Amino acid sequence: MEKYSPKVDLLVNLMRSITLRIASLVLTIAAQYQLNNCDYACIGDVISGSTLQACSNSNLDIPGLCKRGICWENSVGAQYFKLTLLDFIVQLVLMVVDLARSKCCAGNISFDVTKHVLDIVYSQTICWMGLFFAPLLSLVTFIKFVLILFIKIIYIKTVCTPQDSFYQASRISSIFKYFLLLGFWVSVIPLSLFIGYITPSNSCGPFKYHTEDGYYGVVLDKLEKISWAPAQNILYLLGQMTTLYLIFSGVLLLIYYYYAQATAQGDLCTRIEKELNQISMQKKELVSRISEETARRLIQ
Repeated sequence: MEKYSPKVDLLVNLMRSITLRIASLVLTIAAQYQLNNCDYACIGDVISGSTLQACSNSNLDIPGLCKRGICWENSVGAQYFKLTLLDFIVQLVLMVVDLARSKCCAGNISFDVTKHVLDIVYSQTICWMGLFFAPLLSLVTFIKFVLILFIKIIYIKTVCTPQDSFYQASRISSIFKYFLLLGFWVSVIPLSLFIGYITPSNSCGPFKYHTEDGYYGVVLDKLEKISWAPAQNILYLLGQMTTLYLIFSGVLLLIYYYYAQATAQGDLCTRIEKELNQISMQKKELVSRISEETARRLIQ
């Protein structure tokens, strides 16, 4: 059996669970990338002698050609709607099972911090991954979180008891933010590959007229339509790689500054804690000496 301190036990359980959950999401989006990572097939028209581009590859049996369907962005977004709904149903079923266990045989069930933190991170990661393909997924996720909040309030009051091991709320909050950051980057990196390397569908969606210049073609068109020249020049300047490198460097310096500040504050707190412990020990020693001296004088 593994024997860890409460803090290490929390970290280990979170790492195991979140790794498995996020790995399943990575496999899902990797499968969608593999399914849509090709162009639509070009088919020759015998009558006119011209070449036409297909709107879907799903009905074509061409070796080496992916099965990209018509409006493939909608099909990817639908997968994340299904995952969101499935996650909501699974959480409800587990709470109902816990309620049945508590009423039938197990009594009150201990509130598992690890599981509930994992559920929040997993749900938010699903929302981030599918947000580009289904913008209304954010609204659905918001409604889902509100419903789960009120359901879990009832669940905690009727089913759960506090855990035997207690954790500091501030440390749980910081750990939760780190795992949310991990979920955010796991979502951003695959979406960057989709936006950078896969062309939009040519028959539907806001990007259907930009199959050659990709998703960023919409941004270029909007910039060209700006009538005020200074604003256009500023936006073009912000889009240059040199400017992006400078902004990225500034963000890294800012992150390092806050990291150094947090480290210094942590060292200061540790030093103050040691000084307080020394003062406490000296106070106990002084009280002990005073008591001994008082007892000796009373005996004399």
